[in-house]
Amino acid sequence: MNRFLLLLPLLALAAGGGGDPTPGAPPEAVQGPGPAEAASAAAAAGQDPQSAQGSAPRGRRGGPPPPVIGRVEGLSRSRIDFELTHIDLGQLYQQETRDLAYPFQLAGPDAIILLEPEVSCGCTAATLEVAGQPWEWGKPIPADSAGRVLAIFDSKRYSATKTSSIRIIGNAINLPVQLTINAFILPLFKVTPGMARFDNLLSRELRRNDRPTRKLEITGAKPFEILKWADLPDWLQIEEIGEPRPADDGVGQVRTLEVAINPDVPLGKHSTMAEAETSLGKALAVQVYAEVYGPVRYLPEGALRFGLVERGKENQLRTVRIQASQDRLPIPAPFFEYQGPEGVYELTLDEVKPGLRYDLNVRLLPSAPEGRHDGKITLTWPEAEGFAVPLEGRDFDLQAIVTLPR
Repeated sequence: MNRFLLLLPLLALAAGGGGDPTPGAPPEAVQGPGPAEAASAAAAAGQDPQSAQGSAPRGRRGGPPPPVIGRVEGLSRSRIDFELTHIDLGQLYQQETRDLAYPFQLAGPDAIILLEPEVSCGCTAATLEVAGQPWEWGKPIPADSAGRVLAIFDSKRYSATKTSSIRIIGNAINLPVQLTINAFILPLFKVTPGMARFDNLLSRELRRNDRPTRKLEITGAKPFEILKWADLPDWLQIEEIGEPRPADDGVGQVRTLEVAINPDVPLGKHSTMAEAETSLGKALAVQVYAEVYGPVRYLPEGALRFGLVERGKENQLRTVRIQASQDRLPIPAPFFEYQGPEGVYELTLDEVKPGLRYDLNVRLLPSAPEGRHDGKITLTWPEAEGFAVPLEGRDFDLQAIVTLPR
């Protein structure tokens, strides 16, 4: 009786084809039907044996079938726990760098593999360290090991808020993991105020009085010297005045610049970004803007454009305001001459304030023919006394495109 009971488990195993796989065995240990068995089964089912053999899984884009990988190379029962996943660097100056370290500990029975991570802009390529020694990406890391992911954050190309990331990928059960860095990048040089601005300069006053100046304070992230200004325009001068002083943070340095406009600056609006070489290896940039007027101002200063206008449309008007720069220096009434097609524009000059303001009105006639009409107005001045420089004439281009009514 006892011998019969002992045979029952053996019979059950034989009937079940060997029973369940050993608990905990790798999935790849359980083999499916081989090529011969698959072909025989396909023939019995009325299928093409070749197609049955070709139905094995394939890689991306129809490539070769994925390789059968072991436990360490594929799935791992271990995890990687990072001591921290975010580093806030606070405020940095441009061109400063910071070393980054993300310590980790493995937990679980298996080794793991970390592949080279995906690093966003702002960080150098990350490196790996295990047990205090450099470690190659892709090399199995023994179970229970401790290590660090290392990188360098470089701020030289960024300003204001900057966030970077390192995406850790591999075969640990909790991957991928995103490691992040946050920083606020301050410029290496801070210019206060942000621009040397000269508004409403009169050429007459420039020639009679001392040149106008503006002061700028330059705060450097560390002590510095201004070595040389590069290619300043003829109408601009920049000089350093006074002695440098420590910055409020006790680390940087403050220098004072005097920006001056030369008396022979041409009339009009001028804007430039002046650059200087410095001892910190980074150029210092200073923005300068100036508006210089003669005895007369024009608004607008350029072309008069009507754009697309349907034929027959009324009240199509453009106006040039001609105004004295100073009330105490009146201007005479200007002359104007029109050059262009006839029957398109009508021009009139209105004296709004005698000696101070004149409006040159240009009306597009409703009867103007279809098509594009270009013209030009030349404005000139009679000789007038009391002006240090002659009144300069001005040309205004005209343009209109007349279309048929809809």
